[in-house]
Amino acid sequence: MRIISLPRLLSTTLLAGARALSAKPASAGALLRDVATPALCVDMDVFERNCETLKAMLADTGVKARPHAKAHKSGYLARAQLAILGDAASGVCCQTVRELEAMVAAGVDDIFLTNQVVGPDKLRRLRAALDAAPGVVGVLVDDAAQVAALERAVAGSSKTLDVYVEVDVGQNRCGTRPGAPAADLAATVVAADGLRFRGAHCYHGLLQHVRKTDERKAKVDGVCDGVRATLAALEAAGIGCDVVTGGGTGTFPYERDSGLYTEVQPGSFCLMDGDYLANDYDDAPFERSLAVRATVVSRPTADRAVVDAGSKAVDLASGAPTLAVGAFRSGGDEHGIIDGPGDLACGDHVELFPSHCDPCVNLHDYWVCHRGGVVEAVVPVDARGPGL
Repeated sequence: MRIISLPRLLSTTLLAGARALSAKPASAGALLRDVATPALCVDMDVFERNCETLKAMLADTGVKARPHAKAHKSGYLARAQLAILGDAASGVCCQTVRELEAMVAAGVDDIFLTNQVVGPDKLRRLRAALDAAPGVVGVLVDDAAQVAALERAVAGSSKTLDVYVEVDVGQNRCGTRPGAPAADLAATVVAADGLRFRGAHCYHGLLQHVRKTDERKAKVDGVCDGVRATLAALEAAGIGCDVVTGGGTGTFPYERDSGLYTEVQPGSFCLMDGDYLANDYDDAPFERSLAVRATVVSRPTADRAVVDAGSKAVDLASGAPTLAVGAFRSGGDEHGIIDGPGDLACGDHVELFPSHCDPCVNLHDYWVCHRGGVVEAVVPVDARGPGL
């Protein structure tokens, strides 16, 4: 009789309707040079150093890390992060219901879905994930109608759903206004059955990619004005706020040092990508662990090589990937063109360094986790998809 582990059983149940996975590009123990391409690869030595660096950057600050799983979309990598961060972590973030389901299946015990959950199918799946989760689950609201829908969705559950009020601190995307409007919405959560007001979500994603250090810091100071107004309004309303959460890979040291935030949400720090590496940093603490491995399939001219990684293997929305030799440009869905390829020959392998990790990861079925040139594990990108 075949025994299915609890995480695998949960994954099978919660991810009903998931697409069939492609063939694995390698097996554990294989040499990296023998991995089938194009392949999404992570150097686990660098990945782990990045997690150790984050832990050190939060030591003795009283601020916790809640790493954002939208970067890697993998229960395996989320557990690897949490194992290193230990008490420095409060849990993980995720961005879609599918990512929530993957984190539940991985056994993560504090999961915060940093998004509004709207629509009967997603609310049903949220309820199922809440009931199956080994610990707490949280979501965002920015409207009283969402609070009412969540209250109905969790009715009869033995568990309480954590709810955070999203505050628009300048991105002009989702979120209620700082101050009294945020406090009023928090009061609606407090009055609802089956829900617990957990705190304020104060995140400004666009600031993560402001290039200059001083400019990023100044803009986070502006974010903090909205946080202060919200905390003052909550206090005036007699509502406790246990958690103030936000900040990403590009800004979290400033939220950490603000005296206002209790946790920060860096996600890309463990992988790093071209866009984040284009920022200026005081000390550039994180290294690149992410690469898409590709094979040269044609060398038609002296100044051009063609690889088997096109727009279906590397996301181009934030710019072309970089590589050690030559310049990459799109050759279509299945092909990438390298101009100025040096002495690359047909059959050679190259590493492409993506410009934006999240959408690049979303193109692949598997992570190839390697160490010292040897494949350590090949694990699914559990939560890839369009945002369901």
